[in-house]
Amino acid sequence: MTGDSPRQFELLLLHTGQNLHQSLSWHQTS
Repeated sequence: MTGDSPRQFELLLLHTGQNLHQSLSWHQTS
């Protein structure tokens, strides 16, 4: 699993970052 699919890991990080950003902005607007 070493360097098998770095893109998948990148997408996972990106997805998590987006969710975090959405929840943060949602808390700010509420």
